[in-house]
Amino acid sequence: LTLLGSGYPAFLLFADFRHHQRDFFARLKRWFNTEVDAFLKSKEASKIITLKPSAQAKRDCQEQQLSTEALSIRLVRVKLKSGETEVLGTSLLDEACYPSDGFGQLYQSRWAIETGYGALKGRFQLENFSAQLVFGIYQDFYANVLSLNLARLVQFNAQAKLDQGEKMQEKKAIYLAS
Repeated sequence: LTLLGSGYPAFLLFADFRHHQRDFFARLKRWFNTEVDAFLKSKEASKIITLKPSAQAKRDCQEQQLSTEALSIRLVRVKLKSGETEVLGTSLLDEACYPSDGFGQLYQSRWAIETGYGALKGRFQLENFSAQLVFGIYQDFYANVLSLNLARLVQFNAQAKLDQGEKMQEKKAIYLAS
């Protein structure tokens, strides 16, 4: 299952997932199409719609040798902690197997991935290469990923020690209070 942010949804991408028999869910912006807008105005938790390719999407799919057949996706309403409502589009059509109420937690889990990309692109300057040749760019890329992983490892170990110290303080406070 591939989780996509709001910058990715497009008929071409969904057709590629279908071609490779892969499942996805993606945040759909309000202006994605009229069916998404109508779904937002309704009170439905979930609804299956049929996406038809635009003329440009048909050309793009043909260029990539993908089917231009309409495809079914399921719209799922997700209420965020902030009170906002998001609409997710998914290839997981079966409500019985994939209940709508499970998508909110799944959607939230992608934030860890988003912040990881943010760290790679921001602090670790993943997109700034010191080399000009392909091999050197690969070296830069993997060195950045390794640096991020090492930093996270140190962070996780430090957090574990802090958590352990807090538990010891709590036990000591309970012992002294009794």
